[in-house]
Amino acid sequence: MKRAWMIPLLLLFLLGLAPCAKAQAPRIVDEAGLLSGEEEQVLETRAGELSEKYGMDVVILTVYSLDGQDSESYADDYYDSHGYGLGGDNSGVLLLLSMEYRDWAISTCGEAIFALTDYGIQDVFSQIAPYLSEDEYYDAFSAYLDALEPYFDAYAQGSPIDGDAPDYHGPGSYESGTQEETVYAPKKAPVLRFLLVGLAVGTAAGGITVAVMASQMNTARHQHGAESYVQPGSYQLYENQTIFLHSHVTRTARAESNGGGGSGGGGSSTHHSSGGQSHGGGHGKF
Repeated sequence: MKRAWMIPLLLLFLLGLAPCAKAQAPRIVDEAGLLSGEEEQVLETRAGELSEKYGMDVVILTVYSLDGQDSESYADDYYDSHGYGLGGDNSGVLLLLSMEYRDWAISTCGEAIFALTDYGIQDVFSQIAPYLSEDEYYDAFSAYLDALEPYFDAYAQGSPIDGDAPDYHGPGSYESGTQEETVYAPKKAPVLRFLLVGLAVGTAAGGITVAVMASQMNTARHQHGAESYVQPGSYQLYENQTIFLHSHVTRTARAESNGGGGSGGGGSSTHHSSGGQSHGGGHGKF
């Protein structure tokens, strides 16, 4: 009893040794002052919901200057140095706008590299470029969040959206990210497939159980042959044959699947940030 006072101190000591949870940095960082406080809060909420739903951080960053860096490197390094990313591979995507020379970049990391391919990045930019060219930044960022979800959802279902990105001819300019290598999404079975397989297994198991129970209740005796059910002289069997004189077999070559996990296309160009982290992305002017 004299040492009972030590128990609370011991608990506090053990809690102090426990690793601290990583604090979530803001997902909307408007250093260039393009948004009102209300607009920033609405986008922060939407980006958070999208991030938690798909397990990939969604970040929007605006700055005035890139401080001498190119937009791709700046976006990659900002993502890494500010601790963005969910899961063990730091999955997420960051959209950067720099106002000094009107530069933009999209940087992907982890699972987002496969969810948002080169084709996807060009498509997403094409959806926000008209707003950027008119300086309608809140509408551009809203359209950006809208455009991301179909790509994230398709990847979550095991069928990432991909294709061969055509040359971009919309407002602003587009360049794909630096290509050290090209990667493709690994094939994943859709969640629905697992549900169907589970349903089939359950149905089969139930059918077997019912069949066993029914057989135990059946009191009929098995008969060897049909004599017990046929009246004498009421049935005659004649031999019948069908002879085929010719046969013809047609063979069709099976189409080979491409190397990627999507619906076909160019996959994702990847490179490494200054910290060694693998990123995908694209960049240009707006």
